Amino acid sequence: MILSELQQSIVKKFNQRIHDGLISFETKPCLCNSNCFDKIFKYDRYGLWHPVVICKNCGLIQSNPQLSDEEFNRFYSSDVYRILYDGENYLEICKSRYKESNHIFDTLLPFMNELRLNTILDFGCGGGWYLLPFYKNGYAVTGYDYSYNLVKLGRSYGLNLREGSFAEVSATNDKYDVIILNHVVEHFSDFFNNMTSILQHLNTNGILYASVPNIDNLAKAQFQNVHNYYFSPRTFNYYMKMCGMEVLEFGSAQTIHMYGVYKLTTIASIEKNQLSSEYDILRPKIAKSKLKSTIVSFLEKIGIKKPVKSLIDFLKNRKPK
Repeated sequence: MILSELQQSIVKKFNQRIHDGLISFETKPCLCNSNCFDKIFKYDRYGLWHPVVICKNCGLIQSNPQLSDEEFNRFYSSDVYRILYDGENYLEICKSRYKESNHIFDTLLPFMNELRLNTILDFGCGGGWYLLPFYKNGYAVTGYDYSYNLVKLGRSYGLNLREGSFAEVSATNDKYDVIILNHVVEHFSDFFNNMTSILQHLNTNGILYASVPNIDNLAKAQFQNVHNYYFSPRTFNYYMKMCGMEVLEFGSAQTIHMYGVYKLTTIASIEKNQLSSEYDILRPKIAKSKLKSTIVSFLEKIGIKKPVKSLIDFLKNRKPK
């Protein structure tokens, strides 16, 4: 991945602070309570130190050790996070995301009409761009995000956005008909407790929309230092079920990602061997991704990555005579 000079500087300084012991990490067991892991990668797509492992028991891919909650809060609240992920002009880029419709609105609208749902919470909403169509159509929307600048941006569109995360939401007794977790769950540092904290604000007859990267499409580009969990459809729905959620709709989003619409239900009996083959399913994909990453790194080192990529693209797009 090509980084600007500023982004390269951010990566270098962050890794140096890790090396100097100035950034704290926590080692945790897998969600299945196993501590048996295989190592996959040491660095994320940007070059940040980000150890990623796969659980040998349930096949869940995850970061371990992971940043402490204090470090996460500091990182999310800073402009550094947005600059690294979206570039120096991230506010201008974010403005282009406000549209009259989007995948989340189109997915949830039939459910909301059928169930007569009105109030919506978008947790980790960024600037609230996914809330705009709901707001324009008369629904009561609320969003929470760490970023002061993005919250300010969203408010300029008339959206009810608040700065904060779990603590700020938990400090209220507000309940919602719909909760949106769009590319948020993979950031959770304590999956079960974080999910429980959020679900306390969902009305009994409400629904939850959650989307995450689909690690079945495994590639080095999917690994980012603030992602703690890398779910496949199988691991995601398994652990959502353990949180008391029943899937109503499940599918692909943005080509390489996935989403689900869920409702609250009593926790049914869950087969412990349901993920027994997950490790074996993902190991070949991991091996292929690591080989590709090694080849790309070598081509970058000898300075021929771009021409090789151009040649591959040309061959792919060439029409047969």
